[in-house]
Amino acid sequence: MKEINYRFMEKRDAYRAYRIMRSAFSSPWGIKEFEDGLKLSYNICMVAEDGDLVIGFCIFRVLFDTADLDMIVVSKDYRNQSIGSHMIDLGIKEIKKTEAQRIMLEVRDSNTEARRLYERMGFKQISTRKEYYANPSEDAIIMEMNLYA
Repeated sequence: MKEINYRFMEKRDAYRAYRIMRSAFSSPWGIKEFEDGLKLSYNICMVAEDGDLVIGFCIFRVLFDTADLDMIVVSKDYRNQSIGSHMIDLGIKEIKKTEAQRIMLEVRDSNTEARRLYERMGFKQISTRKEYYANPSEDAIIMEMNLYA
């Protein structure tokens, strides 16, 4: 493993990010959704690389006073190495350049590893959405981080 590099996602990364996402989610986005998302000025898309290999990515959507962490994925072989938290930290730095005051996210109730990461990063559970996820059906835990509290 080389030194992990973090940068903004480019169109050439869409397929590699898509493959990582397919391995992690039961209902992944399509490749076109990735490519289209890169064109949107309100999205902040980051990747983590080990050499030339994309090993993780995150996508934030910033609209007015709220940013949403739409997705974050790290390849299984690279988990538990602080890569996810580094991507979130970098995303927060970019979000603070906007008018956003808070970051929201949804996470599967059963995804305790991700929930612990978000709690360590300063996110708080604020509500639950019943049966939000499919394949399998599951509640979503809604979490929020106030950037300036």
